[in-house]
Amino acid sequence: MFGSLPGRRHDSALLAQSGLMDELARAADGFVIYGDQAYPLGRQLIAPYRGAAFTLEQQAFNRAVSPLRLCVEWSFGKVVQYFAFLDFKIHTS
Repeated sequence: MFGSLPGRRHDSALLAQSGLMDELARAADGFVIYGDQAYPLGRQLIAPYRGAAFTLEQQAFNRAVSPLRLCVEWSFGKVVQYFAFLDFKIHTS
């Protein structure tokens, strides 16, 4: 586990600071993390294909992983529902 850090940071910056990708490469070779378009792609990090023209294989991959990503998003929503303080934002004028 990694965090928390003060201030707002982009998800990809937090991922880089965490060292998770190095640890995954060292300890779990052959496994990957599926992320969204916000993350940089690498050997251990994959994301849906982007762009306007996809091959049939790319379309099939995007269709296959889309329901999995929805499950993760719903889980994040449940965490915030049960632990609302995690989503607390301080507004300043």
